[in-house]
Amino acid sequence: MQASTRTAVPPQPKRRRSGLSSDPNCLPAKTRSWAPLGEQCGLATGFPVLDAALPGGGWPPGSIVELFLREWGTAELSLFLPLMRRLSGQGLELAWIAPPYTAYAPALMQAGIAPARVVIVEATACKQLLWSMERVLRATACGLAIAWPRQSPGRAVRRLQLAARNGQTLGVLCYHGDAPANPSFAALRLRLETSETGFSLEVLKARGGCRRRRVSVDWP
Repeated sequence: MQASTRTAVPPQPKRRRSGLSSDPNCLPAKTRSWAPLGEQCGLATGFPVLDAALPGGGWPPGSIVELFLREWGTAELSLFLPLMRRLSGQGLELAWIAPPYTAYAPALMQAGIAPARVVIVEATACKQLLWSMERVLRATACGLAIAWPRQSPGRAVRRLQLAARNGQTLGVLCYHGDAPANPSFAALRLRLETSETGFSLEVLKARGGCRRRRVSVDWP
C-alpha cells in the first residue's frame, strides 16, 4: 500500500517465524488450487455440515471473513485448521497478524502444518495491522491471512476486501466481543461459541445467502 499525500506509510511491523516465513512482499508466486473469483464454489472448510450451510459450499475465496468470539483462544484456529493444513501441504504461506498467543512449532507439526509455512507479523497499532494485512492479502503466495485487531477497522474492511480479491487470498478478522450493528464490506460474518464437544457458528451475514443460520461442529 502506498502512502497518501497526507498520511505517511506506517513503520513496517516485525515479522518472524515459528519455523517461520520471511517478508511476504518477497514471497514467490505459486499456482492456486482454486479458480479465480466468480468461476467456482467456495474453499472446503473441512466440516461438511458447515460447507452445506455456506454459499458456494465453503469459505468464499478471495474474500474477507469476520469472526466474532467472546474471547480469543484456540477455537478460531481450530475452525480454520483443515484449510491451513491443506494450504500448507500445497506450499502456500499462512499469515498470522498480531496473534494473541505464541505460535508453537511442535504443535503446528502435530496439527499437520509445516512451521516454515507460517508467517507471524507483529503489529501493535491498528494502522500497522491493517497495512500489514493488506500487503499480505495481495501476496499471491499467501493462501490465508488471519488477523486479531484490537478494534474494528470500520470502513477499512473495504480496502482489505479489494486486496483479498486482487490476491485471491482468504482473509479472516477475529474480533473479541459482539458484532457491531453497522454494515460491513466483508463477504461473510460469523459468531463463534465453544462448548466441551466443539463449537457452534451463527451466520450473521453471507454474501449470496446461506442455507442454515446456525451450525454445530465437533472439535477437529
